[in-house]
Amino acid sequence: MNKFDRVLAVVMSAALFLGGLLVVTEVVTAAFERDPLFVPASRWSQALRDTTWDQPSFRFIIIGILVGALALLWLEFRPRGSATWQLAGVTPAIIGRGDLEQLLTRSVANVGEVQRAHVRLGARRLRIRVETVGPKASASGPEDAIRAAIKDTVTKLDIVKLPKVKIKVHPQGKFG
Repeated sequence: MNKFDRVLAVVMSAALFLGGLLVVTEVVTAAFERDPLFVPASRWSQALRDTTWDQPSFRFIIIGILVGALALLWLEFRPRGSATWQLAGVTPAIIGRGDLEQLLTRSVANVGEVQRAHVRLGARRLRIRVETVGPKASASGPEDAIRAAIKDTVTKLDIVKLPKVKIKVHPQGKFG
């Protein structure tokens, strides 16, 4: 579960919990034959009876709900990087994605022209963002040295399959 899913789960559960409290409060006030506290139920039910399917406001609400639901489905089912990576070798092992990202970040940060590095493993791509030491990188840039460092680390770990590598180099002060 990624960070966005966790935040969304907390927000949704808080909203559902508060909605449940609201319903319980309204039911209790109705049981004591009092006016509604928060939800004017009679006014809302009359408005719903008066609203027809062909009104633009109803269409916009339905389209908004549909777009929101499709966006949530896309976010949930989009391809993500594997949580673990298979290592070959004498004894097959598995390394976690976060550990592999940290190891590759340290490997890239040790390249001569790199001041800061950030490595992110995705489903289809290994994304590397680096900030160079000076305002301008060398003519070829640090890409060749970064690829060599990644290849060396991958070879040492004997990783079975690594996705395509994409490197983005930022001059000093332009990393953020």
